[in-house]
Formats: sequence, C-alpha cells, structure tokens
Amino acid sequence: MEHARIEVIEEHEASELKTHKATFKQNKEAMLMVTQQVEAARERREDEIRRRNQQLRVATVVATAREKRQMARFFAQQWLQTAKNDNLQVLVAQGCLRSRREFSLGAQYIPRLQKQIVQDMLGIEQEIKDVTALVGDMANRKALAHKQAILREFQRRADKAHAAQEGQDGAAAAKARRQERRKCMREQVRVMEVSEAIADTLYPAAARDKEYDVGMPVYDVRDYDAESSAGICTFGGFIGELLITLTSVEQSILKSNDCYGFKFNAE
Repeated sequence: MEHARIEVIEEHEASELKTHKATFKQNKEAMLMVTQQVEAARERREDEIRRRNQQLRVATVVATAREKRQMARFFAQQWLQTAKNDNLQVLVAQGCLRSRREFSLGAQYIPRLQKQIVQDMLGIEQEIKDVTALVGDMANRKALAHKQAILREFQRRADKAHAAQEGQDGAAAAKARRQERRKCMREQVRVMEVSEAIADTLYPAAARDKEYDVGMPVYDVRDYDAESSAGICTFGGFIGELLITLTSVEQSILKSNDCYGFKFNAE
C-alpha cells in the first residue's frame, strides 16, 4: 500500500516537472523571439540612420560642387568680360611683365622703405615734442625761480624798510625817554632845592651831617645771649628764610581756588 502511494506521488511529480519544463521552454522561446525582434528593429533603425547620413553627405558634396561650378562660371564670365580691357594692367600689377628686380623693389623694398621713413618721421616728431616739453619745463622753472627771487627781494626791501622804521621809532622813543628822564631829574633837583630851602627856613640850627644812632641794640635770634644787654631780637639767616618760605607757601595755598578752606593744623 505504501509502495503504491509512493509510485503515484512520483508519477504526479514527473508529470508536474514535465509541465514546468514545457512552460519554461515556451517562455524561453518567446523571450528569444522578442529579443530577436528588438535586435532587428535596432539594426533597421541604425541602417536608416546611416542611410540618411550618407544621403546628407552626398547632398552636401553635390551642393558644394554645384556652388563651385557656379562660382567658376561667374569668375570666368567676369574675367572674359574684362580680358580685353585690363588684362595687361593686371599682368603688370601681378609682376608677370616686369623683371624680378623691379617687382621686388615695388612689392617689398619700397613699401618697407616708406614704412621706415614714416617711423623715422614719427620718432623725430616725438623727439621734437620731448625737447620742447623739456625746454618748456626748464623755462617754467627759471620763470618760477625768477619770480621767487623778485618776491624775496621785495620782502628784503620791505624788511629793511621795516627795520629802518623800527630803528627810527626806537630812536624817537629813546629820545623821548631821555627827555622825560631829564625832566624828571630836573624836577627832582627842583624838589630837593625846595626841600632844602624849607629845611633851612624851618630848622636852621639842625645838624644835617650827623649819623643816626639807634638807642637799643638789635640781635639775631641765632645770636641770643642771656648776659648781653637788652635789645631787639629779629629773625634772620636760615630761620628767617624758612619762615618767609612757609609764609609764602601758606599765602599761595590760601589764595588758590582749588584749596579753598584749607587750614594748617597739628596733623
């Protein structure tokens, strides 16, 4: 029973495998046919492209040849129309009826010589312009220097006149001061004479030539001596100078607006 079942299963698998093989072969042949059709279409398309390109090249060559023939025909007609009129002139211009020396002179040497002459003339003209500009520049400098010299001379004369005028003014001022001094001295002499006259009138018996003698001696505070006679002690020397300096500093501080309200204290 089991053996029969296995045989049935194997027969069924064989039939299914055969069916699958047939289907795969059929699909493979169909795909091959489609591929062949695509390849054939591509080849036909490429052949068509090559054919059209070939036709375009042929048409271009034919059109170019046609245009060349037309141009040759036109030039030939023009040349034939003017052959009798200026044929010799054209040959002379081309150098066919001249010697090689004359043709070389007219075609190469003379044009180069003319060009060189033009270049030399332009160079000479440029040199003339440069020299003219240089001379003009030098002339302008000389004129400017001359003008400055004239201005300096005018300034010197003005300074000299101003100095002379100042000298005259100074001399006049000095003369006026001397005159004023003389007047003052005369006035002092007159005042002294009047004072002497008044003194002679009021104090006829006074001794004018007697020297003044102090009644009490004056001592420096540094030279104080208890055993010396009574007198007036004054500040002098270093202590006096120190006191004068401190007093000046105090007055400067008190008079300054920046130190308003400042006071000396024990601190």
